[in-house]
Amino acid sequence: MFDPVEFFHIENKPVINRKEADQLRGFLNANPHLRSQKDQEQFKNALGLIARLYGPRKEPTGEYSVSHGLEVMTILAELQVDAPTMVTAFLHELVSDAENEIACIAGELGAEVNGIINELRKVSRLEYIRPEKEEEIEEQADAFRKLLLSVTEDLRVILVYLADQLHTIKHVGILTENDRKKLAYSALDVYAPLAHRLGIGRIKWELEDLALKILEPDSYKKISTRIASTRDSREESIKRIIAPLQMRFKEEGIKARVFGRVKHFYSIHNKLQKRKRTFDEILDLLAVRVIVDTTKECYHVLGIVHSLYEPMLNYFSDYIANPKSNMYQSLHTKVKDLTGHVVEVQIRTHEMDLIAEYGLAAHWKYKEGYGVAKQRDLLGDYFRGVRQLLNGQNGESDQKPIDLKSLDPFSKQLFVFTPKGKLIQLPMGATPVDFAFSIHTQVGLSLQGAKVNDRLVPLNTELAKCDIVEVITSNRAKPSLDWLGFVKSKRAKNKIRNYFRKVQFEDSARRGEENLRKEFARRRLKLTEKELEKTAQRFGYDSDQAFFAAIGQGDVQVQNVIQRIQALQQKSMAPYPAHGKEYHTAQKHDIQKGVQVVGADNLLISFGSCCNPIPGDPIIGYISKNRGVVIHRKKCANVKRKNLDHARLVDVRWAMEEGFHFHVTLHILANERHDLLHDLSEAIQKAGVNIAEVRMKSVDRFAAGHLVVDVNSLAQLTSVTNRIRRVKSVIRVDREGTKFH
Repeated sequence: MFDPVEFFHIENKPVINRKEADQLRGFLNANPHLRSQKDQEQFKNALGLIARLYGPRKEPTGEYSVSHGLEVMTILAELQVDAPTMVTAFLHELVSDAENEIACIAGELGAEVNGIINELRKVSRLEYIRPEKEEEIEEQADAFRKLLLSVTEDLRVILVYLADQLHTIKHVGILTENDRKKLAYSALDVYAPLAHRLGIGRIKWELEDLALKILEPDSYKKISTRIASTRDSREESIKRIIAPLQMRFKEEGIKARVFGRVKHFYSIHNKLQKRKRTFDEILDLLAVRVIVDTTKECYHVLGIVHSLYEPMLNYFSDYIANPKSNMYQSLHTKVKDLTGHVVEVQIRTHEMDLIAEYGLAAHWKYKEGYGVAKQRDLLGDYFRGVRQLLNGQNGESDQKPIDLKSLDPFSKQLFVFTPKGKLIQLPMGATPVDFAFSIHTQVGLSLQGAKVNDRLVPLNTELAKCDIVEVITSNRAKPSLDWLGFVKSKRAKNKIRNYFRKVQFEDSARRGEENLRKEFARRRLKLTEKELEKTAQRFGYDSDQAFFAAIGQGDVQVQNVIQRIQALQQKSMAPYPAHGKEYHTAQKHDIQKGVQVVGADNLLISFGSCCNPIPGDPIIGYISKNRGVVIHRKKCANVKRKNLDHARLVDVRWAMEEGFHFHVTLHILANERHDLLHDLSEAIQKAGVNIAEVRMKSVDRFAAGHLVVDVNSLAQLTSVTNRIRRVKSVIRVDREGTKFH
């Protein structure tokens, strides 16, 4: 085994100081898994590389970041990572982007270390910028966690990165207050949740507690003081709980390690804040952990715990049978001791405890017989599963293990930054146009140009991971149809298509209105808004703009509109009939004229008895074998059948002349009372509508039945049903169908 002290002097000048040399030697001695000749050679080459790249230290002020690397290695040692990972941790702050240094690393330490360092350099350059708006924080933090995993293919890179962040937050004394807070927020938003997903509880808890110490120093101090002041009584309580357990374990022949603990400060702080509780009200401040050899013994211990202490109902969780998504396994239960104190008991095997504290990265030392290559393959599978998990394809609430054979979920995702550091997630191959529409629809619609990493680029430029994208907008800019040829995101495609549909609709409506009003002016005719609205309904359109657009697109002829309005004007000037409203019976040739098939004439027309549409209803035609074109309402169930031949559907429009009417059946349900039928009849007559048939009966204090009314359009039917609904005691009114006659 080589001695790091030999690198204490190079030409009588120190490369590393004596303390660092002793620390490195002690570290290697304490980690037997790093004692192979190959591993020792890598550490020796790493020290030699420092000497060749940077030369001896320039005393007394010259310093390298060797101390930082040693501390990061110490954190990683508990995760049982391999020598290449340790060497990366040792060197990572010394290596720059210089090509000669990269070449030296590859030559001296091998491609594996070089690959880890290169990926770590990419990750370390990323900066998390916390949004000012509270509601955006979780979205940005989640995106940043995904970004970290998308730029690396090796779990070991993330492990070094987390250990580096933990060491940094431990030594924030030299930083400004603003930088300390920034680091603390990053720990809470990004790094602690990431450690949790990887199952590394030890790093997660330390990050959270240290962040609390920075952001909420008063709360941290109060909690630490309170825990310190209650240490004696707490330890006494723990002893009273543990002693009977240990005695029973001995009697049952169970080898168990039993110890007490206090919850982490951040967890206590959250319960005090979120649940509005006092310190004394936190039920599970005391906790006991029992570590045994086998899963079977876990359940045996659970039975012993419940036999000695009163279990609390609804406070038992079996994470052994149903592991958490980060592979966490344990039995959790809460019991009351003999004095009434609530104690949480966690029961797990040694392997489960290792995974709970240090994650799956430490799991493989239990798998005897696995070679280094096999362990690495298993870790690679696990890392792909974690990447899938963070991509939202398998949430923790599922309580199922990760699918380790899943494909890389980040292969089709792209992460880019706004100039202010906000992360935007896009599909691979996305362009500045996709980016603009992801920011806001109006930004996309007014897009004029774009900069990528401060350089002007064409709008069809494909973006790369971690690009900084800036868009240039103008009120005069308009989208181009060409954009549809290269945008990748569904949002951008839909917004562009909607824009041109709207533009086309508005152009058609403007053109149609101009043509109609010009023709009326040429003929010296007047057109009122009421006449226009009524005519539009007659043609089957529910708004003036839709009607104008149909005229502009040629679906409705101006000549037909003028004839219809002239007929309407003439009828309004005719004397009102002496005996009620005059109705005409529509014969078959009237039905033929009542509906126009778009793009065809002289077709046999019939109406579907299943829905019986009336003018104003959105309609569609279906070419049948024996009945010609059958007209249905668009909402008709028969039109929506899955087995319908959609190739036989045709567009149709209303072209009904004035004066024809329709029978419509209205089903009515009301609370039974006197004069109900009289009030219904009066309401219908006030709408100017005749009643063709009435059938009502009493059913369990309700009045139920139907009315058949004569109407000339959907607008008149709507007026009638609204009046009926306002009649006292009426519960509901439903339209059954209509019959043209």
